[in-house]
Amino acid sequence: YRSSDHDPVIAGLDLLHYDFSGFLKPIKNLPEVNSAKAGNSVTVKFSLAGDYGLDIIVAGYPQSQEIDCETGIPGDGGATSTAGGSSLSYDAEKDQYVYVWKTEKSWSDTCRRLDIFLKDGTHQYADFEFK
Repeated sequence: YRSSDHDPVIAGLDLLHYDFSGFLKPIKNLPEVNSAKAGNSVTVKFSLAGDYGLDIIVAGYPQSQEIDCETGIPGDGGATSTAGGSSLSYDAEKDQYVYVWKTEKSWSDTCRRLDIFLKDGTHQYADFEFK
C-alpha cells in the first residue's frame, strides 16, 4: 500500500539528504551572478561531504534556463536545455564533485540559471551571464 502517487520512493528518489554546502570557487553562489564566455565549458565544483558515487543527479539534469539578467526571473517559454557533452566526476582527494558544463555559443548576451537537481530532492542553482 502506498500513501500517494507522489511517494518519493515510488518516484525513484532515495530518502536521503546530501550535505550540499554551496558551489565552490570559482563559482559564486546566489544571489551573485557568474560571468562566462558562451560556448566554453564551465567547471562547477561542489561537495556533499562524502562520496555518494556518480548517480547523484536526477535523470535529465542538470538543466539550464534563460533568465532575465536584471531580475533573475525565468523568461517566457520552456527555454530549457540539458547539458549535452557535459560530465560529472568525483575528486576523492578534495572531497568534491566536478561537473563540466558545456555551454552553447548561442547563449551570448543572455543570462541562464543552471539547475542541478540532486536525488535527495533538492535543486541547486547558480546564475550566469554569458558574454
